Amino acid sequence: MAALKGDQACVARMVDEFDDRRRIILKGIENSAGLTCPVNPKGAFYVFAKHDVAGMNTSELADHLLEKGGVAVVPGTSFGTGGEGYLRISYAISSQNCREGMERIAHAMALLGRD
Repeated sequence: MAALKGDQACVARMVDEFDDRRRIILKGIENSAGLTCPVNPKGAFYVFAKHDVAGMNTSELADHLLEKGGVAVVPGTSFGTGGEGYLRISYAISSQNCREGMERIAHAMALLGRD
């Protein structure tokens, strides 16, 4: 009861922080060749980014991002066959780590086709 009836200022701060992180991730997706976010997340701490990398399935792309960018993402296929073509990117980390992760993802995406 105390959690529900008590001061909710900490909850508002947390919601604002997650919204800032969400925006960082969405901006990073915009800046990453081959990635889009067709659905604007509103109630989770991750996004489902769509990729259009020819000749590479979602698991292969996730491996590439880990190897070349040092960023772990979850292939959409982990959530069923309908997840092919999507990557789950979490923002349950600091804003700074979100920025750095998206910079690394953009760099790794830019390397595709150059390897």
